[in-house]
Amino acid sequence: MDKRVEIHGTSRTDMNGKCGVATDFYYNEDQSKWRYTVQLDSGEAYKLKPANVRAEGTDGAVGASK
Repeated sequence: MDKRVEIHGTSRTDMNGKCGVATDFYYNEDQSKWRYTVQLDSGEAYKLKPANVRAEGTDGAVGASK
């Protein structure tokens, strides 16, 4: 973890494009419940679906591992 990431594709347009650090990853047998914890540069922290987090400055997703 501790990778720089960018938020994209969320229904909250005010969040899209914001950057921060992925600090943790929560996984479950049900993949629909997987979430990254992202600490934004502004100091706020959010739990986001893997589909909504990508490595900063790329079009690729951040890789998740158990």
